[in-house]
Amino acid sequence: MTKTYPLRRGAAERVELSYDKGFKNIVLRLGGQELATYPNKSALKDPQTFSLEDGSTLQIRFKRGLDLRLNGHALPGSTHDAMNYLRNAYGAAYAIAILNILLGLIVLVAAPSFLEGFSPIGLLIAGVIYGALGYFIQRQSMIVLAVATVFYCLDTV
Repeated sequence: MTKTYPLRRGAAERVELSYDKGFKNIVLRLGGQELATYPNKSALKDPQTFSLEDGSTLQIRFKRGLDLRLNGHALPGSTHDAMNYLRNAYGAAYAIAILNILLGLIVLVAAPSFLEGFSPIGLLIAGVIYGALGYFIQRQSMIVLAVATVFYCLDTV
């Protein structure tokens, strides 16, 4: 398997990482030039650092996935890139919105006995709120992310 990551968002220069199943025979390349090879992920338990021509440092290690960093910042698209965490956050908000709306519609239309204590209007309103929160989290609003977290905590109590 081969994956490529830009050094910076929108940059042409890319880090290429190739490995076999189970993170074996790992090869790290920059601009087509091989920087290092590792027999397996255990060899990357401790961070490996490379000095680049422009004075920046590239770091690789295996910590809950391959962790690639340039000057201490995760490479775009890599496991620990903040955008991945943001994607998970708005995805969760959208999933909760859909679940609330579906449950609200089920209670409203079918009124099954096992959902007897639920308010269909309350579920629908919560679904719309979570949908709106997901939309603004997707637009990178950290304030809305905090509001969504508090709302979720209050909603589950």
